[in-house]
Amino acid sequence: MPSINLNDEHYNTFFLTLKIVNDLNVFTSKKYFDIILNSLGYCQKNKGMHILAFAILSNHLHLIFWIDEKVVLKDLVRDFKHFTASQILKQLKQDSQEQILKIFNDLASKAFDRNYKVWRRTTHPEVLYSDKFLEQKIKYVDFNATHHNLTDNPEEYLYTSYHNHYCKHEPVLKLL
Repeated sequence: MPSINLNDEHYNTFFLTLKIVNDLNVFTSKKYFDIILNSLGYCQKNKGMHILAFAILSNHLHLIFWIDEKVVLKDLVRDFKHFTASQILKQLKQDSQEQILKIFNDLASKAFDRNYKVWRRTTHPEVLYSDKFLEQKIKYVDFNATHHNLTDNPEEYLYTSYHNHYCKHEPVLKLL
């Protein structure tokens, strides 16, 4: 695992989990994973997000990242969730996933002014306040696919930063 230290530059470092409502398994094919990966890449290049670790599973996403001083965490998360939700809904409609769309629609009727609800409202960001805590969380994220019994070998699961930290091949998302 890489040596990453929290220093003055990384004082805004967070562990964050984003979950799909009702724990629906939305990330089941490459096109859905790509929505998240492309959005994360955009946030790295344009939104002041510096990803240290990630794992995308069938119904949730773990992220460890630090943000530039000028970036407001709640705004970044809100924009990410809004954009990815719109892209996920667009793809679900193209794939005629009526059952999932109906659930998202039924849940939205309880929400404010939306036709669909994709992401859970809460994200519970944790500030990573020590190098030891950071290393512990990175290891948790990198091996998350094995914790969820998606694989016995984390190298077989593509959608995690395990490949950035332990492998020499090209990962699905380059960490900046």
